[in-house]
Amino acid sequence: LVLLAASAYVFARHRIGPLLWALAASAGLAGVLGLLTIPGGLGVIAGGLLVPAAAGGRAIGPFGNPNYFGFYLATALVFVMGWADLATGRQRWVLIVLAAVVGLALVSTFSRGAAVMAAIGIVVLAFRHGRRIGLLLALAFVVAAVVSYPVFLAVRHQITFGGAGALAQAAQGQSDVWRLAAMLAGVSIF
Repeated sequence: LVLLAASAYVFARHRIGPLLWALAASAGLAGVLGLLTIPGGLGVIAGGLLVPAAAGGRAIGPFGNPNYFGFYLATALVFVMGWADLATGRQRWVLIVLAAVVGLALVSTFSRGAAVMAAIGIVVLAFRHGRRIGLLLALAFVVAAVVSYPVFLAVRHQITFGGAGALAQAAQGQSDVWRLAAMLAGVSIF
């Protein structure tokens, strides 16, 4: 409540444009840093100056974990795309370039949850232009997810676990079974 009152006071008396640009630019910078942490890719340019990629080929950026980084990027992507939708002229093009960098970094995290989060946010943004556009985009995302998920998962396992693709899929399946068992058991375990 205090933060809400403080932000209402600040935003009523000051321009927030510079703050929004700082948020968008920091998202773009984080995306570039994330692309630099991919080993064997752009990470060679960094020469070990950034956090070493402990996630086996997935972009981790300044977060050290590809899933945390992916959630940050998904939020930033929806913010930048929403602002680009409202902007005009040169501002719009700068924001579109920032969205492309953030989107590329998001894809390079191979975070499934972050991809779903970004897709939902983009669909919500699409509903601003009408219910039909929002529903069509939602349908397009569902079809794209169904078609591309097996390839996405295979590439993710290859990047994360190397040549042990079958072992990785078995471990993923076992993990899913344990998660389902815990969910079904719920609080009755205790």
